[in-house]
Amino acid sequence: MSQFPVTISSITLPFVENESRARAVKDQIDAIYHQTGVRPLVFYSIVLPEIRAIILQSEGLCRDIVQALVALL
Repeated sequence: MSQFPVTISSITLPFVENESRARAVKDQIDAIYHQTGVRPLVFYSIVLPEIRAIILQSEGLCRDIVQALVALL
């Protein structure tokens, strides 16, 4: 990414294990989108479908890194 004239910010949010935490993370993703006008890239490894569904409702461009690796097998 260093070849492009952009500033990258990285935020790690570990242990999103319950719906309350997932909603807080979704709100944070949405806030970043509304502040910047740019959809955040969201890379996740959430296994629980109900937690994953909340994150997928966010304004972020969400990518499941586990599924991407498992698909190669």
